[in-house]
Amino acid sequence: MAPGHSTDIESEVFKLPVVRVLRCGGGAFAALRLVKCRGGVALLKDFSRSSALFRKTFGAYMIYRELAAYRRLNGVSGVPRLIGSTGRNGLLLEYVEGLNCETLSGYHFPQDFFDRLLSILRAIRSRGVLHGDIRRNVLINPSGAPVLVDFGSSFVVPRWLYPIRSLILHVGGKYQERSVAKLKRRVAPGLLTAEERSLLAQRMPFEFFVKPLERLIRSGTGCVIRLSQRQSLQEAGGRRRK
Repeated sequence: MAPGHSTDIESEVFKLPVVRVLRCGGGAFAALRLVKCRGGVALLKDFSRSSALFRKTFGAYMIYRELAAYRRLNGVSGVPRLIGSTGRNGLLLEYVEGLNCETLSGYHFPQDFFDRLLSILRAIRSRGVLHGDIRRNVLINPSGAPVLVDFGSSFVVPRWLYPIRSLILHVGGKYQERSVAKLKRRVAPGLLTAEERSLLAQRMPFEFFVKPLERLIRSGTGCVIRLSQRQSLQEAGGRRRK
């Protein structure tokens, strides 16, 4: 398969040999497995171990949204390449080795790392994509460069929103800059500039609307997660009785 090309591979993906299980999955969490794929290793992300309720609602929506984002971002440096979709439940991605920046302690990040991360964010915005959870999804690869992963909480700004599309992307860019400043404050506080400190202290555009919306989404997601976990237990009990 040529680099950057992706396809639907539902019929073959679950036959791929598993190299390592990174996360078992279940409930509201996708299973993450490294699989052998066409001469290399790829990351299989899917909700096959979640309950039917979650798979058909939030799981399907998250995969749909993530798939749309990766298709827009084909060829963007610092973002894993999409290999293909596995139907409504998952996708297959280029595996990028790296460590989550937020979990590192004692590592001395250079300013160039954050400059390159901001460059990645500008590149994905130019494709009409906003990442919704930057701080927890930045890896540092073995060469010391940033990689942005997990676009399950991303937002692909539709092209038909042309009259206000640039405004959405501009405001989203401000939120993303603050997310990078928050990450820097956590892992490299000595690098914070006066401008970044001011950005962290100020009220963001439309924050009076964004904050309640975030709480509403978290509340709704929590409700579905609890129902999903209950259904998973019922399904597991049914399998044991059989």
